[in-house]
Amino acid sequence: MKIAFVSTFDSFLRANRMLASALGEEGAVCEHLILRARAKQISESQIAGILGKKPTCIQPIAETISYVIEHHYDWMILSAENTTCRRFLFYWSQLDSPTRPYVATIYPGIIFRHHYDGFSARMPADLVILNSQRDQRLYRNLRKSYGCEDDNSFVLGPITTLGVKHFKPGLKRDTVIFFDQPSVPATPEEKTYIFEQLSSAARKFPQFKFYVKLRVKPGENTLHKGGQATLKILEKFNKSQAADEKPLEMIEGDCRHLLERCALALSVSSTALIEAVACGCSALSITDFGIDDEYGASFFIGSGLSGNLPDCDPCAMKKPADDWMEDNIGNSDAGVESLYNHLNGFSSDRSPRPTTPFYGSKEFVDFAISRFGPHKGIARTYRRKSWYNSSTLFLRRIKNYFR
Repeated sequence: MKIAFVSTFDSFLRANRMLASALGEEGAVCEHLILRARAKQISESQIAGILGKKPTCIQPIAETISYVIEHHYDWMILSAENTTCRRFLFYWSQLDSPTRPYVATIYPGIIFRHHYDGFSARMPADLVILNSQRDQRLYRNLRKSYGCEDDNSFVLGPITTLGVKHFKPGLKRDTVIFFDQPSVPATPEEKTYIFEQLSSAARKFPQFKFYVKLRVKPGENTLHKGGQATLKILEKFNKSQAADEKPLEMIEGDCRHLLERCALALSVSSTALIEAVACGCSALSITDFGIDDEYGASFFIGSGLSGNLPDCDPCAMKKPADDWMEDNIGNSDAGVESLYNHLNGFSSDRSPRPTTPFYGSKEFVDFAISRFGPHKGIARTYRRKSWYNSSTLFLRRIKNYFR
């Protein structure tokens, strides 16, 4: 079985690389393609760091579609954000090729908001690979609401936990690592608050080494444009500390490798927490900023992993609730063989699936395309510059000015 793994941004490529590695062990022939979604999307150094080699090609949507058709793949696994999924699957639906590969989609991380928006963006795929039983329940309910009796979903588990069966913890776990996210928390003040609490905890627990792991470094690219100034915020915080205070240090490396010595993984909602608990490491989802859907802390409700930074204790193991783990995480390693067999034995009409009604009624989709063109009309990017959004932003600025 020959599979093209098509990815966009760094985390999406990393997820596809992990899945390709797992399916490769089952016997699949795997090749990586980068789908160019925007300028400054991913750097060559990032690609090399994730894949360890050059991808088969880096091309826009139309050229990527032509490539996978011409090279006779059995499957194409698309790892992309909602906008690119909609664009790709819409253009894919216009194909009339009996030799096209089947298309599957994945999620590179946990789903903590806009579930149905993401589900509907992927529904025209032949197979939608999901992270959990909970996600599948929501997905199936949405399909029923569209009047779809068939089910094109498959629960694998979080891609980020693949390979934990090979994980071996270190003999000594003496580090505490805060896994930063580009835009969570969103403000310099909130990130500074985290550094203050980490510094306080480091004084309280001198037997542990406290580190900050940056999600992206300056000059690197990711899907989230904001929040990439964490390094400057950290440097400013360290400079503000008293001369006798030990500065917070950064740590680099692959997450799985860092977890070998990690006693406690900290973040607001990073998938690093999922990887940590899958590896048997204690984890804490930071709730100091409230249970905010935009920050993703709501995903961990009921897990037993939520808590405030002033109360963190690397000496006390925080074990996730079994029922929450079963419903939200599962065991992705155990599902790889089943997924391989499912892909290998898949039998269906190779005609592309329609994008309506998932992307809207046919009449509205035609209307949106006629007004904004297929690129903006299908991706809904025209909404970002709507009169409503512009007016709302203007009113917010006026309100903030008079505070």
